[in-house]
Amino acid sequence: MDWPAVIQYVELCLGFILVARLLSLGLHKAYLYFCIFLLADTSGNLIWLVQKHLQGTPLRFDYRIAWLVQHAVLWVFTLLTIYALLDAILAHLPGILKLSHRVLNISFAAAILIALFTALPEYREAVSTQSLLGRIAHLVSAGFVLDRVVATVALLALLAILLFLLWFPVQMSRNLAMFFSGFVVYFALKAALMVAVSLWSAGSRDFLRLVSMLIAGISAGLFAYWAIFLTKAGEKVPAKLSVAPAHSRQEDLLIAQLEAMNASLLRAVRR
Repeated sequence: MDWPAVIQYVELCLGFILVARLLSLGLHKAYLYFCIFLLADTSGNLIWLVQKHLQGTPLRFDYRIAWLVQHAVLWVFTLLTIYALLDAILAHLPGILKLSHRVLNISFAAAILIALFTALPEYREAVSTQSLLGRIAHLVSAGFVLDRVVATVALLALLAILLFLLWFPVQMSRNLAMFFSGFVVYFALKAALMVAVSLWSAGSRDFLRLVSMLIAGISAGLFAYWAIFLTKAGEKVPAKLSVAPAHSRQEDLLIAQLEAMNASLLRAVRR
């Protein structure tokens, strides 16, 4: 059995189910960037499956070009989704939010520059190569570098937010908590798998297929989780990721510290 194709089909179906679920619940407006990220991801699977069935026919096409375009969209909306999650989580803490934006801007800009510098040899090879197929191969290699860097930086940003949320009792909606925790799991596993590819694949196509299959399986599992547990009422149900005991004096002190920090940062920004 062609397990990679089976998992791609499952991921594609669950992706469309999740999109339909978000539309039916009216959550697509609240999570617009995530919806576009989701559509880009599912469209990539659809294009891959279409080209797989068109191989050996006059209508066949080079999937690598579609991969480059699709991942360019995914990279942009990955970053926009993280910003949107941060905005929603810290909506009532504008001072901390402004500082967080500045830190993320610097982090993402530095990561993109590092990725471009790392992929520069592949880009030069693509420019100097006479064959179109050779150019595409080098550009895809550079794309893999950028994909790994974006996934790693996204994970680091999410982990920083997670540590903040575990320490301070910041309240958010249950849906937002589910989206955020799901993204942490997704990028943690994806970044780990992509690092494994860079360290141990040695160009092995079988290993690359296995990693692609695992990433698709992770996506499918998260799509199913979100499709099942996201609810319209979940936008109003409060949730916290903090490990501080509820209704304790320690929590009151942490809230006071958080508000003082926010007020101090807000004054600093206004100067």
